[in-house]
Amino acid sequence: MSKELTISNLDQHLKPLQIDGVTTPIELSTEAIRMNKEISLQQDVTIEGDLNVVGTTSGLSLDHGIKINPHASINGGLNITASQLALFANTWEGDGDTSDNNAILALIPSDGYDSSISFMEGASTRWAVGNDADDSDKLKFDAGTPVIGGATKLTLDSSGNLTLVGDLAVNGDDITTDGNMNLDSGGSLTLDAHDGNFIASKAGTEFSAANSAYAGMILGYRMIGEDAAEDTYTLTTSMVVPDSAMTVRFIAPPSGAVEVMVQVYIDQITTRRNIIFGLSDNATYNSLGNSYEHKVISTDDRENDTVVQNNWTITGLTAGDTYNYWFGAKISAVAGTLIWGGTSSGESTDFIMKVTALPTAVSDFAEYD
Repeated sequence: MSKELTISNLDQHLKPLQIDGVTTPIELSTEAIRMNKEISLQQDVTIEGDLNVVGTTSGLSLDHGIKINPHASINGGLNITASQLALFANTWEGDGDTSDNNAILALIPSDGYDSSISFMEGASTRWAVGNDADDSDKLKFDAGTPVIGGATKLTLDSSGNLTLVGDLAVNGDDITTDGNMNLDSGGSLTLDAHDGNFIASKAGTEFSAANSAYAGMILGYRMIGEDAAEDTYTLTTSMVVPDSAMTVRFIAPPSGAVEVMVQVYIDQITTRRNIIFGLSDNATYNSLGNSYEHKVISTDDRENDTVVQNNWTITGLTAGDTYNYWFGAKISAVAGTLIWGGTSSGESTDFIMKVTALPTAVSDFAEYD
């Protein structure tokens, strides 16, 4: 049976409650009740009104060391001491229906101010992710600073454009997009396939020769005569490199196959002469082999002066190795002249020596016999 407790002489000032002459830790007034020691409540507590917790060290303590209290140094800051924070919207029964409960964490700053989340290691900020209200409301990832836009490494704008500072490294999974993909590196753009396979396809169908999307790339190029006086070389019956500058250096592609092209103008001084072009691996002519010495023209009229372009296909090169080839030429009997360059109108064409990557050998698409 409960008993009524009557307290007389209460006013607006807090006074300790005494029971049988013993002072309790409870203070009463007509305005408030104050508990001066820890209180243990064994039942549910319903509070109709606000629960005010004041003081920088005050807070709500829960089991397992979890505590909620004001931040000691940041005005308006809230500390939650816990190892995890979870929103279990799927078990929420506040509206009587748990079938369509969203789990939403909303960050709502004042208009024009950033909203962000800081990821820290101890007292040091490692990353900050948030909306940069000063820069068209972009979502940014900043390293080493809590300030959004202070050291941005990744930016996503409202149009879906993603801007990256640094390298994009993908190992294993594909990168796919429903729209266009624009790569604007702001510097170098490196494609490095460690197996040497480069694939170009449309909707999954490879249209280049298998694994050879690099084919057609110019690996080396030498031009003489764009802005130089006309020069000549009189052919002899021995293979000679006409000019040590008539050379091209390149690195062999993954296929180990290249095409070498030489262009030069020939002045046929007399008739019935065979002109031979060859490739050398030295500035002093040293043939790559008989199969790389081609008859490019056989004169039957001394007026048949012409620009000659000749191509050699070379296979079996070691991918990644550097090669240097020189142009060589001879005539079956004197005379004939190679001419290149010139700065006046109507003079001879430039000398060009070019190396182009060929695709990997694959039946019916790239065959080298």
